[in-house]
Amino acid sequence: MLDVVLINGDYAIFDNTLAGGVITGPTLPGIMRGTGNASVNNQKVCVEGDEKSVQVPNCPYIAGSYSIPGMGTFTVKEVAQDQKSSKTTLKEKAVLLKGSVFKATFTVNTPAQQPNPPGPNLLDGPGKKYEGTGKFQSLNTRYKTM
Repeated sequence: MLDVVLINGDYAIFDNTLAGGVITGPTLPGIMRGTGNASVNNQKVCVEGDEKSVQVPNCPYIAGSYSIPGMGTFTVKEVAQDQKSSKTTLKEKAVLLKGSVFKATFTVNTPAQQPNPPGPNLLDGPGKKYEGTGKFQSLNTRYKTM
């Protein structure tokens, strides 16, 4: 089935629910940076691997009984099979498509805290990772492939 091709400037939208935590505030979208050697609407096409450069820092979250928000960074962990073109490649890399849902990782930078008893969150320190999901949103509505 045909799907839209992702291009430079398209968005990675991260879901607010994590396995074990919840994002408590609005999250900015991640911006895709295309590196393909073809263009759509004067923007480079995104190819497999471009998703790894997406980062959305300073996202507030809570986890379990830790109700004082901490901060973390979203990244794209892995795109789904339907987000990689099975027919179109550039420099031997699959062109990325909008597709369904990608796997995301949320990495804690500042741990969430408990109001009582006060003290450090020893279960949820910097570097802890939570799994989540997200979707791509494309500015391209015209160019499609399989």
